[in-house]
Amino acid sequence: MPRRSFLPDEPKKRRRRRFMIWESMCVLSANDGQCAYWCSRKAETMDHVIPFANGGSDDLDNLLPACRPCNYEKQGRDPVRWYIAKYMNEDWHGRGSLTSPGPGGEAGLRGRYLTFHEEILEGLDELEAVAAEIRNPARQAWFLYHFFHHKYDLGARNFFSAELCLHWSKDSIDKAREAGFPDPWSPEERARIDGHRAG
Repeated sequence: MPRRSFLPDEPKKRRRRRFMIWESMCVLSANDGQCAYWCSRKAETMDHVIPFANGGSDDLDNLLPACRPCNYEKQGRDPVRWYIAKYMNEDWHGRGSLTSPGPGGEAGLRGRYLTFHEEILEGLDELEAVAAEIRNPARQAWFLYHFFHHKYDLGARNFFSAELCLHWSKDSIDKAREAGFPDPWSPEERARIDGHRAG
């Protein structure tokens, strides 16, 4: 007879899913193809805003375009903790104390924190704007329609990678962006899709 265990069941290990090329392109082309994390470099990878290992979702709602250096430097932190760790640890020039002025002339640690608090809120507004661009249903439908046939993104070494498809399709993506990502389906196709969803 098997022994009963009174220990809680181990949670099942979550696995990251593979993203289709249209999903990768939808994320990597957002923010004009630049890293969302304030460095202005070219986006090269998708970053989980709330890290997957910490319970963040593995959906487009939790992904932003990032350059590899920012993605590496963020290292399993959300943007707030990363920003604080990156910028609030500047050198206090040997004068560091609770009340001494910070390197930027702020009135002690409290003033420095309040300055960073405002910067973080502004940064989160910018990240939310990029996330809203990615979540735009018309934009997602456009990428799905045009790139679904390329299947899964297997990285830059694969002939059909999101990076190569973005390079080849830059002009058509720019035109679609200017036009507001028009509905790619014909009225007949759209009626059939909507009828199928209704059921």
